[in-house]
Formats: sequence, C-alpha cells, structure tokens
Amino acid sequence: MIADHQLALAIHDLRMFVEDHPSEGAADAVNAIGNDYQLMLNYARQGYQDPTREQLYKHLQQRLQRLCLSLQIRHWIEKLSFFRNADMGTGAVRQLTPIRIKEQLEGFVSELAMLSLEPDEVRQERAKEVHRLHQEFLACLFNRLVVDHPWSDTDRQYYEDLFLSPTLDRLDVLLMVSAVTLSVLQTFDLHKFISLLHVYQHSTDPYIRQRALVGWVFALQSDDHLTDEPQTLVQEACRDAQVVQDVIGLQKQLVFCIHTQQDNEEIQKEIIPTLMKNNNFTISRDGIISEKEDDVMENILNPDADEQRMEEVENSIHKMMEMQKAGSDIYFSGFSQMKRFPFFYKAANWFCPFYPEHPAIAKVTEKLGPYGFMSNLVQFGPFCDSDKYSFTLAMSSIVDRLPDNLKEMMGNAEALGPVMEEQQRQDAAYILRMYLQDLYRFYTLNDTAVGLVNPFEHDRFVVIDNEAFLHTDVARRYPELCLFFIRNYCDDAFKQLWEKSMPYLNVSQRLAYAAWFLESGQSATQAVRLLEEVMAEDPDNEQVNRYMARAYYAEKDYVRACMTYEKLHRQHPEKPSYALNYGITLSKNERFEEAVQVLYQLDFEHPSQHVTRGLAWALMGQQKLEQAEREYNKLLASSPATIDYLNAGYCQWFKGNTYQAVALFRTFLEQHRHAGNGIDLRKEMDNDLPMLRSYGVTDIDKGILCDLVME
Repeated sequence: MIADHQLALAIHDLRMFVEDHPSEGAADAVNAIGNDYQLMLNYARQGYQDPTREQLYKHLQQRLQRLCLSLQIRHWIEKLSFFRNADMGTGAVRQLTPIRIKEQLEGFVSELAMLSLEPDEVRQERAKEVHRLHQEFLACLFNRLVVDHPWSDTDRQYYEDLFLSPTLDRLDVLLMVSAVTLSVLQTFDLHKFISLLHVYQHSTDPYIRQRALVGWVFALQSDDHLTDEPQTLVQEACRDAQVVQDVIGLQKQLVFCIHTQQDNEEIQKEIIPTLMKNNNFTISRDGIISEKEDDVMENILNPDADEQRMEEVENSIHKMMEMQKAGSDIYFSGFSQMKRFPFFYKAANWFCPFYPEHPAIAKVTEKLGPYGFMSNLVQFGPFCDSDKYSFTLAMSSIVDRLPDNLKEMMGNAEALGPVMEEQQRQDAAYILRMYLQDLYRFYTLNDTAVGLVNPFEHDRFVVIDNEAFLHTDVARRYPELCLFFIRNYCDDAFKQLWEKSMPYLNVSQRLAYAAWFLESGQSATQAVRLLEEVMAEDPDNEQVNRYMARAYYAEKDYVRACMTYEKLHRQHPEKPSYALNYGITLSKNERFEEAVQVLYQLDFEHPSQHVTRGLAWALMGQQKLEQAEREYNKLLASSPATIDYLNAGYCQWFKGNTYQAVALFRTFLEQHRHAGNGIDLRKEMDNDLPMLRSYGVTDIDKGILCDLVME
C-alpha cells in the first residue's frame, strides 16, 4: 500500500496492527505520521499549492516504511527462534555507539600487531586471551547486525566505510557482511541492500566481494521494494561486464547447491559401496583395525581380481573428484552428521571463516601445531569453512590418542585429500562456491533456521529472473543459463526463464530448446514454433528437419510429419530410420498401400522389430489380417514390446478370435501394471479409433470386450 501511494489506508492498517500487537513507542510513531499526513491533506483540501509536497510525501512514505520494517523485525524476534536467540545474544554490544564498535575492531588488529613484540611464551598466552575476547565480541556484534533496526543513510555510509576499511581484520568484515545478509534477506532494507552492493563494487578483497555479491543478489529477490531504486542501481552496476559475469557465476553455483542432496545420494548408493567393498581392512568389535588376508581360492580362480578391484576403486574416486571439479558439494553428506557440536549453537560460527586461533579449536591447534596440520587445513583443505571446523572439532576427541607418527603424517597437505592449488583457491568462483556451501549448511542443517527466508528453496534460487536484470547484459546471457539448466536437469528453472531468453536466441540455441521440449514431452507446440523459426533460416538442415518431423508427430500433425519424413527419406535413402518413420506416418495418414511398399522394402534390406511392427500395422490397415497375424507372431516370439500385445490383440479381435484377443489384452495390461503404470484399456482403444472404425467396431463392441478383459 505504501508503494502504491495509499498512505491513508496504510496508516489505518498499521494503527490497527499496533493495537493488536502492542510495541513500545509504535503507537506514538504511527500517530505522529498520521498527524503529519492529515496536516498535508488539510492543506491540499484548501487548495494550497505546496512546491515541497512531493518531497514531504516521499518522506512520510519512508518514515512509515521504516516503522513497518522495525515492527517486522520485532515480529521475527517474537516468532522465530533464530532471531530471538540473536536478540538475546547481543550483550553489551547492543549499547555500543558506531564509533566504539569501530574502535573495538581496530583495537583488535593493533593488539595483535603489538603482541609480535612480546616474548614467545607471553605472546602465545596473551594471544589466546585476545582471540577469546574478540570472538565473544564478534558473536555479539553479529547478533546485533542480524536484528538491527532499519538503517538510515548515515548508518549505510558508516557500515560501508567500516566494511571497506583497510584497518579492520578481513575475517571480521566477512562475518559482519554475512550478518547483514541474513538481516536483509528476512526483512528487506534499502540501505542495507545498497551497502552490500557498494561493498561488492568497491572492495578489492575477493572474499569480501563474493560475500557481498551473495548478499545483494539474494536480497534483490524480496518483494518489499518501496521504490525502483534497487532496480536502477542494479542496472547501473550491470554496465560493468565483471558484475554480469559474477551474477551469472552465482546463478550457476546455486544450481550445484540445490543438487547437493541428489549428488550425495549418488555418492552413498554408487561410490561409497564400491570403496567399502574393495577396502582391505576389517574392524573388530573392539575397534581394532586389521588387514584382511588374501583369498587364496580367488587368487587361483580369478588372478586378475586385485587389479579389477583397484580399477573399480580408482574409477569411483575419479568419478567423485570429477563431480567436485564440476561444482558438486561432495562432502555435504559426511559433514552433515558433524554439526551438533556446541560450537554451532552460536549463529556466528556458521559463517566464521576458518582460522586456527579460534578459541573453540585452540586446544587442537596447540596439540597439532608442530606438525603443520592446521595450516594445511587452512590453505589446502578442499572443504568449506563450516566443514573445516567440524573436521577439527571431531578430531579434538581423538587427538590425544594419535601416535606421533600419524600426527606427523597428517602434517602433509595430501592427507586432507585432493590439494587445492593456490590459483584455484584464489579464484572467485571457488571462493563463492565455498561460501555458498556454508550458507547451504546453515539453512539445511541448523534447526534454528526453520522459518527463515531460504534462498535455496526451489521457488527462489533462480535469482537472475528478476526485473532488475531484464534490461541488462545479464538478460543477454539467459540462453546460456537456460542451456546450463537443461544440462544440469533443472527443468523448473528452464521453464521459468526460457520465454524471457527468446529475444536473444541464436539458431543452435533454438534447436537445443526445441530438443528439450520434445525430449521432456513438455510442449510439442513450442518445439514446432522454434523449429519453424530455424527452418526459415536453414530449410535443408538435416538435424532441423529431423526434429521438425518429430515435433509434428508429437503434435499429431501427421500430414506434415509425413511430408517431412518423405523429404528426409528422399534426401538420405541410406538411413533406414527415415524410411521407417516415413512408412509409419504414411499409415497414420491411412495411406496403407504406400506404407506397405516402403516397409516391405525396408524389411528386406534392414530387417528389425521396429520395421516388423510398422509393417504389421500397415497390413492390418490394408485388411490383410492373415499377413498381419504372421508379422505379429514374429514379434511375440522374440522379446516383444508391451505395445505388441495390444496390436496383436486387435488383429485377433478383427479376425473374430475373441478368446485370443482377450488373453493378449490382459497380458498388455499386466505388463503395464508390473512396470508401475496405471492404464485404461478403453483410453488406449480411443487412440486407435480410425483403425477400429475401419473394421466396424462400435462403442458397444468396445465396452463388451473391455468387460470381458476385466472378468
């Protein structure tokens, strides 16, 4: 209502809401706005021409919007455990002024720098305390930002300067950016959105840029925009080719996120069993690991068994690594069981960049420090930050029992799995992927995240389908993204975006779209439309004509399908598939004599079940039931398709062999039931009405026969 300039109604509804949901100071704020607006109305009623009226009206809109946002935040605090916990966890930071917050953050950096001047023993103990106090402060600051009131322009400028300040620790900025993201995702605030956008545009740190990118793009999905300013800002930003590339990259990474569960099911069902089957160790009830003895008989009977097992293991590991390179989150399943540590009771820890000095893992760091394990985990570990903490916390329970030689072995980077090269670790796409995995774990595995706006839900993750991107170069990349969706089996995403991509399609992309519509069975009409556009540019293209014929056939336009297959058959007589389809479409047009000629020749030159099936139907169309029966008997004698029982049943029925027809129809229905398909014989017969009518079959005849089949 506010955006639609229905200010009086908005004030009235908000006043009613405040009466039903009392909140300190809310009633006075609504009344103050109402009184100011009433004063404006009085001036307008008396005919005064106020040159500042529009400006004052917009100011009242903003005041009312800020009040609504404040009440909405209060509502989330009351209703959602995550916001309630955050509100209770702000501590003393709630009362700190912006200046004091900045001083505290800068003070931490200065204090660490000064510690370098201390002796080793003093420095180590003092550093632990400094990190402990700072982490407590950060957790409270994170909570404050999550539940922070709507920002003013002054607040926005302050936080932008803070996040871009070179005097702050990068890890602190990353954590604060995530807090603002969570806040603006739940309750859209224009100034928080602008702050994230500006930080993304102006930061030189790739880690900060990627977190801010995720923040403003996710926030853009909100419907609570009072003005067109977000859209204008995004369109301006997208003049930069790098911004366009980053947005496209984010959209692609989100596809891998929503496939996480599916990918891990594949790993659990196909890859892990192979690895477990081929491992050469057993674990006793007491937990003692021992190597299996070689199977002597197997060595005699199958001397290549060891080599085969090794090949299976290598193939499984290779497949998993390829999945990871392609973007799959292959570690989710394993680490999802390791998010119950008290460490994860604090919201900030889900988003905290991994660093060995974190107080929660300081003891493990101290015990493993001499062996380089923690530094390798930071530098080379192919896990997101959340999983690195899980891994370290799980190790804390066994580190005291590890022999020194094993600790030393863990000091090698290769002990963590595939080593991430420096260039890859600094790649923006890799940084983004790791952060999105942290976010995905938070929304999927954290019980307190229930009820939050989840950017990974299927109706939200197509972030580029936003009005703000429609008139930018992002839209020109829609075809690329649509094909990406097709390759990665995101049919819903493709259906959401394909129409908007149409103005930017080239010939090959139109063909790819048409193929999807045909293969998925979604819309033969759309396939025809796309293919006709391509045909206008390249009428003799074999591939286009082939898809065109399929599309006509799927649309039951058998006349044009037949014409197209005839053209293909004449142009490519060496390809039996075109002759077969030409013969079938001739039958569909009841041109049975021509169909039989084509199919008899094909049966002589390239015999197959498909040809026999088409020929039998064409012979039946010619009323040559004896010959048709011989062809159907051939089919039924050797691996028949389910449809062969239906068609052979027709043949027997038309011959008057009702008993045999009923038996064949029953087999047809049973095979469908075994395959899990519910099927109605009457509807199947309706599909073949032209053939049935040519033999004088009436509706009564159909009804009687179907009842006989069901007896």
